Amino acid sequence: MTIRMGCTIPVMCAVFGCTEAELPGEYFRIQATGDANECTGAAASLNEQFTYRLIVDGSTVDIAVGPDVFATGFIEGCELDYESVVWEERRDGGEIAWQLRGSATINLRGECDLQLPGGESWLGAEVFQLVSADDALGLSPGCEYSSDLSGNLVKSVE
Repeated sequence: MTIRMGCTIPVMCAVFGCTEAELPGEYFRIQATGDANECTGAAASLNEQFTYRLIVDGSTVDIAVGPDVFATGFIEGCELDYESVVWEERRDGGEIAWQLRGSATINLRGECDLQLPGGESWLGAEVFQLVSADDALGLSPGCEYSSDLSGNLVKSVE
């Protein structure tokens, strides 16, 4: 499985110039910074921005990047917990499998009576855990790479 980071536009829209409707959800602009890297011992060097789209149905939440849902979780009050399926991919000539787990305190649509530092509406952490890896890669299953996440709700699309 792969996560596609772009939008898919039908050929007819490309030819005739129509636009796609935005996907429904709560859009958070996220800043992720590397915190710890147990897998290789190298310094954690993650420093990326991306947009998470939350699709909320009661207390169940799907989290997507673009059109692709990559994790599912639950929200209770201001606390969100989520995890991905196990992803398999080819890397450096070998196969690896990993899974993401995350948690965050979020202020969704201002519904939480909570002031987060810096006026942000998302403060959390994610852990990527190596589930399996080919021996040739020299990685130990169970090792983790963690990151801190912060961000803001930028829009809601019905």
